[in-house]
Amino acid sequence: MTPDSFEPAKPSKRLAALLSAGLFLATVLLYAPSVRYDYTGYDDFLYVDKEIITRGVTLDGARWAFTIGEGRHYWHPLAWMSHMLDAQLFGRSPGAHHIVNAVIHAVAAVACFLVLYAMTANLWAAFVTAALFAWHPLHVGSVAWISERKDVLSGVAFFATLGVYTWYARRPGAGRYIAVFIATAIALSTKPMLVTLPCVMLLLDVWPLRRENSWTRFALEKLPLLALSAAVCVASYQIQIYDHSLRSAETHPIPLRLANAVVSYVRYLYFTLWPVKLSIFYPYRAWSTAQVTGAALVLIAITAVALWQRRRRPHLLIGWLWFVGMMVPAIGIIQSGSQSMADRYTYLPLVGVFIMIAWSVPWQKRAASVVAAVVLAACIAMSLYQLQFWRNDLTLFGRAMAVTENNHLAHGYVGKALAAQNRDAEAMAQYARALELNPNYWEVHYNLGNLLLRAERTREAIEAYRRSVEVHPIYPDAWNNLGIALAMQKDYAEAERSFAKAAELAPQRADIAANLARVRAMQKSSG
Repeated sequence: MTPDSFEPAKPSKRLAALLSAGLFLATVLLYAPSVRYDYTGYDDFLYVDKEIITRGVTLDGARWAFTIGEGRHYWHPLAWMSHMLDAQLFGRSPGAHHIVNAVIHAVAAVACFLVLYAMTANLWAAFVTAALFAWHPLHVGSVAWISERKDVLSGVAFFATLGVYTWYARRPGAGRYIAVFIATAIALSTKPMLVTLPCVMLLLDVWPLRRENSWTRFALEKLPLLALSAAVCVASYQIQIYDHSLRSAETHPIPLRLANAVVSYVRYLYFTLWPVKLSIFYPYRAWSTAQVTGAALVLIAITAVALWQRRRRPHLLIGWLWFVGMMVPAIGIIQSGSQSMADRYTYLPLVGVFIMIAWSVPWQKRAASVVAAVVLAACIAMSLYQLQFWRNDLTLFGRAMAVTENNHLAHGYVGKALAAQNRDAEAMAQYARALELNPNYWEVHYNLGNLLLRAERTREAIEAYRRSVEVHPIYPDAWNNLGIALAMQKDYAEAERSFAKAAELAPQRADIAANLARVRAMQKSSG
């Protein structure tokens, strides 16, 4: 039996079990320090601190999670439900949420190992691939960031679905295909980025499954699965429209997006091989023609080598297409948010690169095992180093400021963290720098207004709030606080208009309704 043969490996089931247990325990221990870490203000309040989430698992919550509407950010109902379950079991303790992420990630790593081993019979290549997936520093954000529960859940669902697909591929039948269809639907409900899953299955048909009967049939059998992916794409697009998170062609022109995509592919590869100066946020920037051309040549060269070696080393082409293809939904052609790239987007795509590496190593040679051990130990050490920055917002965004340039978001969140510690002068300086870099940074205008209001600089606070709602008119808190500041200035008519707008945006908010009623009463008494 060759390493690329179709049948699962016979030898050493006990060793595979021991390696699985070791992989799981080492991964959980690697991320155990996060049990002492806090929430981050960047998205955790959107994914964990929503009222409908903190109520725990409810019928209304499940209905909300599975429907399309405002406040969903993405269509990933199972990720929402997992946050609700955490709230039900652990309340708002961040440590519990962190350790659950770590455990799910460890399960995903074991699933990666077992599925690749079953498909290829290459025990050590499968283990090294899974270990790189579990311990690579690029994946720290996906595990240490509570909001990225969708990443780790999608990892488990993704590899489980590939396992079911392998079972179907060995002996195709209607019952087994239905199981693949159901598994794909479940996977897609964890994270929309898995819309490329049917295409990954098609790659696996070539290698390592080597299904050589009818390529037309193999493509046709993916059509129902692609229909599921298309439905998730439509749902996610609608939600992005609801939440006003899609960037227009005016703010992010298509040529700029394409250039950024080409360069980002190469930056991801660079960070894979040399994972230093990693950041939670990489600001968008314009790349020079030389940089884009150089990156394009690198991608063309890798593609050419993979095509040249497609018969002798098919894992190179399959791994490369896995990486390139799975990155497409997050590479920025359709731009959501203001980041140029993000470490967390590599969570599953990078497995393709790990396959390219691991299946190119002659594992029968002792030197290969020594090198692998050194590389994996280095990954663990660098991941522990990277993990420490996720302790709180000050360390996390302070690190982002240190390793990137002109990072408006990092300055904004450092300012917010400093304001929470009543270090107002330092916070003001950070807000000023953030607005210098991005004058339309509406969150900073809002946070600056809060700081000015606390300092009783009411007129300046009003200007900051007005700038915030001018840039981003759908945030009810900014309208509400603007109303409070205007009422303090006894401008009751303008305050009423602000509270009314806030109430229109958040009709369920009792505090906003109370403010509106109060200012109307003040207006009557003063008139």
